[in-house]
Amino acid sequence: MTKRAASLVIGLWLLALATSASAECAWVLWKQDTTFSEREWVPKNWPFRTTSSETTPVALSEYPTLHQCQTTVWQTMDLDMKESAELRRTGTRVDFLSRYACVPFGQRPATIEPGGRAWR
Repeated sequence: MTKRAASLVIGLWLLALATSASAECAWVLWKQDTTFSEREWVPKNWPFRTTSSETTPVALSEYPTLHQCQTTVWQTMDLDMKESAELRRTGTRVDFLSRYACVPFGQRPATIEPGGRAWR
């Protein structure tokens, strides 16, 4: 094996090692809430009676794999939907919405889009 071929093999091995290491990096579960409130002075049938405000995203927990993080997101969203349904059933108005996203460790989202698939 020539020096060039050996260095190419070693380079490809290091690249594969770095790729697999980055695929196994830690993931952080982030949550962002939107709160809805009504403006009392606006007539009830007007479209801009309700206003919303968003909190900054908050880190909840860290996971070793993306799959574990996403599983927690699905479980948490399921619990949130059940809680919202229970509140509506009892006649309580639901005035908040939570969004979740799994983000690679070391990155911080400024906003989380609905569905958690996109974050900036």
